[in-house]
Amino acid sequence: AAAAFCQGDADPSPTITGTPGGSFSAPAAVSINASTGVIDLSASTVGGPYTITYTTSGACPIGATFDISIDAEDDPAFTYPAASYCQGDADPTPTITGTIGGTFTSTAGLSIIAGTGVIDVSASTTGATYTVTYTTGGICPNSTTFDVTIEAEEDPAFTYAAASFCQGDADPLPTITGTAGGTFTAPAAVSINASTGEIDLSASTVGGAYTITYTTPGTCSNSTTFDVTIDPEDDPAFTYPAAAYCQDDADPTPTITGTAGGTFTSTAGLVINAGTGEVDLATSAIGAYTVTYATGGICPNSTTFNIAIVTTGDPSFTYTANNYCQSDANPLPTV
Repeated sequence: AAAAFCQGDADPSPTITGTPGGSFSAPAAVSINASTGVIDLSASTVGGPYTITYTTSGACPIGATFDISIDAEDDPAFTYPAASYCQGDADPTPTITGTIGGTFTSTAGLSIIAGTGVIDVSASTTGATYTVTYTTGGICPNSTTFDVTIEAEEDPAFTYAAASFCQGDADPLPTITGTAGGTFTAPAAVSINASTGEIDLSASTVGGAYTITYTTPGTCSNSTTFDVTIDPEDDPAFTYPAAAYCQDDADPTPTITGTAGGTFTSTAGLVINAGTGEVDLATSAIGAYTVTYATGGICPNSTTFNIAIVTTGDPSFTYTANNYCQSDANPLPTV
């Protein structure tokens, strides 16, 4: 039917338009059926042209020839660097180890460039395995396939309840709104539980902002960050000059050795200036009181000091007379 065949074609049979019943012969490189003339292309050697001879078998035998060539099949061999890709990976390019210049195709959902075979993983649909076919474009085209899976990127989304914490606050835990089971990391100044993301504020260094990173655990791991600042607790230290006062003493004012600007309070009966902490002794009731000083900064703190207000002693006394003779009995006072 033709003068040239590809080695992978269907084995050709001759059409005898002359006297049937003869025999076919060919060079050793060609595998031919002597009776039918069918050429076994896959068993024959690429090359040619080869001269095929048909000789009739009658009383007056005669021969005729036909030249054929056997062409090699194109080699469609190719591979991708891997069989599975995450949607956030770099777009993979195939390596063609066979005949170049062919065309790449695939099933719906995979975004692929026909000429190069580059897969646009971000534009492809995740959660599926696709068959990529490479078809050569030579005189003996051939094709082969490679299966590629596109997987979705994991979601590393997480947050803390706030971006700033006081060192004395309850240790914060993050809320993971994406893929669970990942790992938390932080700078050395932050004491963090790698599994849960809980920050030990009291064991961490004041400062920031510190970048907390969460990395998901799967084959398509991903990461994101959250910045946290750790603020120092206010220092509420203060003292009064003494722990007990008489009602007629000078009104005492505390000395604040910590963070200024806070507020003083106490239990009922003690008259105290909220801004200065000065105690009005004369108008306060006799008794024992706890004075609380609370700071007013971003990390408020408080402490206490116990004071007592006691009754002023009565110094009243008399002698039996205002005048005495030197020889009188020594007088004693009456208190």
